[in-house]
Amino acid sequence: MVYLAAIDGKPEVEFRSEIENLLRVGRPNEALSRLRGLLAPLCNLIRILPERFLTISPVDIELVGWDRLAANIAALSKPGQPITALGIDFSWPGHFNRRPDSEGSLEPAIETNYYSDSAWPFSTANREELLAGCADYACEWAGCFDDIDDTLSATGMGDLYGAVFLLGERTRSEFSSDEEIQGYVLGACLLATILHLAVRDHAVRNPLPRPLALIVGSNEDYPHFNVPVFASTESPWCPCPEMPMPTTPDVQGVQSVSAPSLELIELQRRMARLTAKMNEARQSGKPLSKAEKGRLIGEGLIISLQMIEVKTDV
Repeated sequence: MVYLAAIDGKPEVEFRSEIENLLRVGRPNEALSRLRGLLAPLCNLIRILPERFLTISPVDIELVGWDRLAANIAALSKPGQPITALGIDFSWPGHFNRRPDSEGSLEPAIETNYYSDSAWPFSTANREELLAGCADYACEWAGCFDDIDDTLSATGMGDLYGAVFLLGERTRSEFSSDEEIQGYVLGACLLATILHLAVRDHAVRNPLPRPLALIVGSNEDYPHFNVPVFASTESPWCPCPEMPMPTTPDVQGVQSVSAPSLELIELQRRMARLTAKMNEARQSGKPLSKAEKGRLIGEGLIISLQMIEVKTDV
């Protein structure tokens, strides 16, 4: 079983956490180099995975649909509630009944999540705060998107993604070898790292039209990484006339970027933690008791009413 395996002398969960942490602290190239070194014997000698795992780079990945994101962001933004974050996720192919083709190729399913500060205070959070918000697999804003679509697709890794998918199926067999399990873990981590780098580089070359938090993650697709690429306070952006920055007049009539009040931010954090707790219970396969579920729903309703009152006062 994958979760009982040892990778590079460490338990699988510890190794996977180390790779994800390299992405979190801004050292994805180091993660990529480490993964390639560990994959080399599995690709060259045992040939469990294609050798292209050792040479694929972010420039091989095309993010089709990136040029449509600006229009989507503008269409989904509401007065006083603009889109302030994007989540770009690998989504488990089983959600769409997708499998590799006859040649073993499978382009990954990519979900784009659009978030506003109603989910979490993305617009004011720096990188450290954003990292704290997704310290666990169920991020504090999990499930709180304003919208979700398949605008983006990632081409250029279908042969490798398909190989990892098929290897993952074999690892669920009692007859799978240690090398197959290691190949699955390492291959999946490498592709998640490549997607992270591809999104980072694409956002720099083709900046979005306003500061946005940008997070690359997973919707139930191994290795379940959720890592910020940029906080909104550091993200590259280039304004365009078609989508001006959302603003509100200050006391002197000068236009300034709107920001939620501290009270609203705290309510948003409470709601995000509440949602994350319910999502975590659902994903763990251990449903909440009726009493606990009722308590959480009641608490959520109270927070929602308080948020409406705060927004009305503002």
